[in-house]
Amino acid sequence: MRYYLRENVRRYEIMTRMGLEDWARQLYGGIDFHDFSSRGFLEMALPKLRFRTPDPEALELGTGVGPVALYLADRGYRVTGYDLIPEAIRKAREIAAERGLAIAYEVVDVTAIPRNGRQFDLILDSYCINHIVFARERRSVFESVKAMLKPKGYYLVSSSVYESGRHSPERRVVDRSTGQTYDTYDGDCLYDPSTDYYYEPLEKAPSELEQAVPCSDTLVINGKTYIPKRCYRDGKRLAAEVESYGFECVLQHGEYGENSIYVHRGSGMAPGFDPAGSRPVDAPHETC
Repeated sequence: MRYYLRENVRRYEIMTRMGLEDWARQLYGGIDFHDFSSRGFLEMALPKLRFRTPDPEALELGTGVGPVALYLADRGYRVTGYDLIPEAIRKAREIAAERGLAIAYEVVDVTAIPRNGRQFDLILDSYCINHIVFARERRSVFESVKAMLKPKGYYLVSSSVYESGRHSPERRVVDRSTGQTYDTYDGDCLYDPSTDYYYEPLEKAPSELEQAVPCSDTLVINGKTYIPKRCYRDGKRLAAEVESYGFECVLQHGEYGENSIYVHRGSGMAPGFDPAGSRPVDAPHETC
């Protein structure tokens, strides 16, 4: 089983056992279903966007049980949501139906999106891309977004990013078999600063889950097994990566530059788009 599928299988198995509508509120610190992580960014960013239709089409990658998709649908967007976990999509459809909202949820792995020619005015990634670790898979995501975004469309990305306070470069782990060196991050996890790949020790996962759904792409260092977990780039490196696929960053926002708006390079911004005043004055990443 791929590493990103394993993590989500674990998450939704817990949600199903507990009978939760909102796994985030119960499992991750009491967050209300509608107070999702990227909401503040969307409240700031969406009013700045200009579309050629009154009901623009939006696609959310990694929709989960749908709080972002619901937020968009409530504001007049025609929304499609992709997630690779059938249980998440089933629950998202149920919640949308309860609220009387027509959202097209589909079971899709974002690293293998079908190229069927469909395009969207707005594509959102709310903390999905940081779960996709390796370059070959991230390339597939960005190339799919490039193909699916309309010429005057917007690509909004919110991502967990590198934070120096969690990084301990002075505490290194050397793989005795290869000589490869890793830094420590979050205490007992590994971080490769040359790739921004982050690995978690296998023992952090419940043993019964690992027996049921073993993870591929593991890393064994000095007899200890690690699972690929995140790609932690800082805001500047993340923007450079996205731009390498033919996008232009027109706004970067947040304490660590974790939120960004992109357009097709050379497309020009739609009339009325104004990024001015969009960042806190003390934000370290004020330009792309």
